[in-house]
Amino acid sequence: MQLKSITAIIVLSLVVASLLVSGCTSSTTSSGGQNQAMAYATAFVNDNIKGSLGVNETIVSSSVVENGTDGARLTVSTVNTTRDAFYTNGSTGKYALNIKHFSSTDAATAFYNEQSVGYTPVGSYGSAGQFSISINQSLINPRGAYYTVTGQNATVNSAAAKITNLSFVSGESSYVIQQNEFVTWGSTSTTMK
Repeated sequence: MQLKSITAIIVLSLVVASLLVSGCTSSTTSSGGQNQAMAYATAFVNDNIKGSLGVNETIVSSSVVENGTDGARLTVSTVNTTRDAFYTNGSTGKYALNIKHFSSTDAATAFYNEQSVGYTPVGSYGSAGQFSISINQSLINPRGAYYTVTGQNATVNSAAAKITNLSFVSGESSYVIQQNEFVTWGSTSTTMK
C-alpha cells in the first residue's frame, strides 16, 4: 500500500517536472510582486465599507477574489437591525463590486468616463431625478483604501451613481468610483428582512 503512494508521488513529480522543462507553464512577476487591486479591495472593505456602516449594521460575510493581474472582485453582505417604517424587521445589504488598478490616473479616468455614461455625477451626495442617491463620504474617502495601499491621499475622487431598482421592499443602485489609478464599479442593494 505504501509503495503505491510513493509511486504516485514520483509519477506526479515527473509529470510536473516534464511540464516545467517543456515550457507548458510559466512564471510571471508583477511590479511590486502583488496585485494592487487585491490590496485595494481588501482595504476598501476594511476602511471604506466598514466606515460607512450604520450604528446597528454589521458585515456578516465578505469575499475578495483576484480577477487577473490588475483586478479584484469583492462581495460584502450586511445586516441592519434598525427598525423603521419601511424596514420593520431591519434590512440586509449587498455590495458586488469590481476593482481595477490602471497604470496611470489618465487611463483610469478614461475607463471611469466610459463606465459612468448615463450615471449622475455625485460628490459625497447628489441626486438623480426625483430620488436622492447618496454615496456615503467614507466610500470615497481619500484617506480610506487608497491611503492604506499607497500611503498617500487620492487627488482624483470621482463618483457617479444611478438607481437601477426601487420598490417598497428593496432598492438597488449602481455606481462607479475613481480614486487616482483605481476604479471601483458595481452595485449595492438593500432589502427588507
